[in-house]
Amino acid sequence: MKKKRLLWQIFPPMIIVTIAAVIGATFYASSVLKELYLDQTREDLTIRTQLVVEQLYDEFASGNHQRLVSRCREVAAQVQARITLILPNGEVIADSVENPVRMDNHADREEIAAALKGERGRSLRFSRTLGKNMLYSALPVIIHTGPSALPENLYGVVRLSIPLVSITTVLHKIYWEFFLGAVVLLLFSSMTTFFLSRRISSPLEEMGRAAERFGRLDLSRKIVFSEKDAISLEVAGLAEAINKMATELHERIDTVTNQKNELEAVFKSMVEGVIVVDPGERILRANDTVSTLFNIPAKKMIGRSVTETFRDADFSRFVRETLAGDHYLERDLVFDQIEGERYLHAGGTVLYDGSGKRVGALAVLYDITRTKKLENMRSEFVANVSHELKTPITAIKGFVETLLDGALENGEDAGKFLEIIQKQANRLNAIVDDLLSLSRIEQDEKQNEIELQEHSLCPVLENCLEACAMKARGKKIALKLDCGPRIMVPMNQRLLEQAITNLLVNAIKYSSEESDVQINASHLAKEIHINIIDHGCGIAREHLPRLFERFYRSDKARSRKLGGTGLGLAIAKHIIQAHGGDIAVKSEPGKGSTFTIILPIIS
Repeated sequence: MKKKRLLWQIFPPMIIVTIAAVIGATFYASSVLKELYLDQTREDLTIRTQLVVEQLYDEFASGNHQRLVSRCREVAAQVQARITLILPNGEVIADSVENPVRMDNHADREEIAAALKGERGRSLRFSRTLGKNMLYSALPVIIHTGPSALPENLYGVVRLSIPLVSITTVLHKIYWEFFLGAVVLLLFSSMTTFFLSRRISSPLEEMGRAAERFGRLDLSRKIVFSEKDAISLEVAGLAEAINKMATELHERIDTVTNQKNELEAVFKSMVEGVIVVDPGERILRANDTVSTLFNIPAKKMIGRSVTETFRDADFSRFVRETLAGDHYLERDLVFDQIEGERYLHAGGTVLYDGSGKRVGALAVLYDITRTKKLENMRSEFVANVSHELKTPITAIKGFVETLLDGALENGEDAGKFLEIIQKQANRLNAIVDDLLSLSRIEQDEKQNEIELQEHSLCPVLENCLEACAMKARGKKIALKLDCGPRIMVPMNQRLLEQAITNLLVNAIKYSSEESDVQINASHLAKEIHINIIDHGCGIAREHLPRLFERFYRSDKARSRKLGGTGLGLAIAKHIIQAHGGDIAVKSEPGKGSTFTIILPIIS
């Protein structure tokens, strides 16, 4: 069913009712007015008839019928009505319009019959003589001869008549005036009805538009009516209730929005990966951490199944078990990715709605890759340090036992064994010294006890070259320096020399004989780059990320053969970090290596 505006539901029915009321009132008023006018005309005609009776009384009393004929026409002109004089037997003796000879006996006429009885006669009927509707009034002419008037004293009847056409003309004029008045009243009523309908519908339409705005959550504009808007108490109360509802709705929406934003902010800022799935294992929500962990945009996850998205059987099984269970579930998972294995600790629980129905599951993923790697590094460190310490200790113990078993008596062998013992003891002492040195650097770095002062870099690099010159000459390696004299760096000179010396020793150690090792320093933007370049055996790519770990050796057999404690690069890295800088390495097997120290400068 087609809906209509309230205005067109109120206005047309009211117009119809108004038209019906006006038409009914017009017909009723016309009918009443017609009867009233006819009654008034009858009374007027009766009065005029009485006057005619009085004027013709003497002629009736004298019995001079000829005189009555002439007088009938004179009086008819005065009273402006047709006069007819009738004898008691019904014979017409005079008429102001027609020849009485041609007229029928009138004794049977309604008004004449009443008058012959001594009463007032009236009638409205068609005149056969004149051929039109006439209004008649008849009175008896009674001659008073005594104290009472008896019918025997009736000398005749005087009848006056007027044509109904004149009455109809007057009534038509009155009807026309009524019609014009009804039209004016109808127009006025229509305008008034339309105005009132608009006054009723406009506030409701405004409230309807306001409700639509509120439905679109546009709660900034309330329903406001000006003083000229004549609204009812009920409409005003409804508008106030809607405004109050909008205010409460706005407050609740703000509260829900704030809570949603807070939850969304918490959801997005969580360092743990959070995944929400439905009972069909389709992903409903996933935070940015999940996208980062698996390098998958969050939009591509929504609506897809867990198996399709992550392609990991263990994780799919974990989600399936979480959905099927009723308790918190934990599991460690391993994902194979391009950059390597990623270790995650997964926790899962079932989600219920307000009615207690299962609506899905929540999985929280903790990235424990770094922890796992640290555990592996710690295990390797313990193994490495144990091996590094055990090797010289085993050698010392073995040769001491050999000496005790009798080799001490052989002076030549005893001296050789003691030299080996001394060498292994020195190696053991160097490892302990490097461990203590590394520990002190870390401790000072944490406590910010390393004092940095601005010094020229070139003298430091020259001191490092002098410290390594002996080893370089032993392998006929040329040491080259390229450094500008005005490069100033905030530094701890002793520690920085130690770090650069460790890198130089490492470069000389792994360089082939009669090659060269270069040191160049350059000023780039707000940083100083110090490059130590060798042309030795190089380092395979898989060893570069772990090269600065303690006791890590890319070629263990060769490293131990060339000596060293395995802590030189680790010490160098910690010293550079204590200066607020960083250290990097580039290397290819057979092409040498380049170690780059990056130090910040004071602007």
